[in-house]
Amino acid sequence: QFEAIVESSNDAIIGRALDGTVTSWNPAAERIFGYTATEAIGRNMVEIIPPERRQEAAEWRELLKAGHTLQNIETVRITKDGRYIDVTLSLSPIRDNSGGIIGTAVILHDISKRKRAEQILRNYTARLQTVSRKLLEVQEDERRRLARELHDQVGQVLTALKINLEVIERQPAAAPVALKIEEC
Repeated sequence: QFEAIVESSNDAIIGRALDGTVTSWNPAAERIFGYTATEAIGRNMVEIIPPERRQEAAEWRELLKAGHTLQNIETVRITKDGRYIDVTLSLSPIRDNSGGIIGTAVILHDISKRKRAEQILRNYTARLQTVSRKLLEVQEDERRRLARELHDQVGQVLTALKINLEVIERQPAAAPVALKIEEC
């Protein structure tokens, strides 16, 4: 039953001896990394770890040898065809019947799609912020333009109208015209 779970998992489940030699490689590991179980079992498979990440992997191995478990670490691995993929991995020591550590279990989950989606979301967010900033600038420019127009054009027209009405008001006029001028 345990073997069926490992075989049907969507996550790569890899067993390793203490020296790093692969002892088990499930079908999901084949699918994710491109190496068959035959190619992987019996080898160290250091080629799936990017050179710049090998030191951290060595540090994790030491923690595992000391009996620690590491959970949900985001990192990067390399497929057989050279693609870098984002993964989360969990590492646990494998113990024998007397409790001694004889190897490590590695569970890797490919999070490349999620990472791409997060990057797309960050890009859209940045674009939305840029568009929003530009919209605010356009609104501010339009407000300034309207304020200038009101001040310059409408203000001048109203001032001229007031002056003309005052001139007309000073001239003798019939009562209805005087009322209209007053109303204006």
